[in-house]
Amino acid sequence: MQKLYKYLLAVTAALIVALGGYVYYVVTYETGLISVTGFVNDQTQKLEADFITSITNICQNLSQKTKIDLIVVMVQNTKPYDPGVYAARLLKNYDETHPAIDGAIVMLINLDKGMVNMEILPRIQFMFPLSYGEKILNENVIPILNEADKAA
Repeated sequence: MQKLYKYLLAVTAALIVALGGYVYYVVTYETGLISVTGFVNDQTQKLEADFITSITNICQNLSQKTKIDLIVVMVQNTKPYDPGVYAARLLKNYDETHPAIDGAIVMLINLDKGMVNMEILPRIQFMFPLSYGEKILNENVIPILNEADKAA
């Protein structure tokens, strides 16, 4: 009888710990009480000077006209996150930590997939039309990714 009692006690304790951990996760991360402040990736890549210059010019043009920040994040991959979710979280976290700006745009460049995700805060979509986002991608980002593919 004591073995059964100890077994049931151990199983109950394990279930309580597992359920408690899940509840803690849901309450803190999913509801936003504790937000994820960023993502760390072990693999980094040095940006070429032309790319930095073009992004800097775009940022200066944006900041002269509006209080919009353009954040460019280049990662090897976003595992275990979906690239869209990863970019949306980066944008949400940046927006929460920079309340003085009108808005923000996150351009996530996923090198493994050769994808660019662009997330724009809903409140600034009228100030930053999607055609301008396409222009940034077509003129600045895609040529650099194509050159990197040719060099590899």
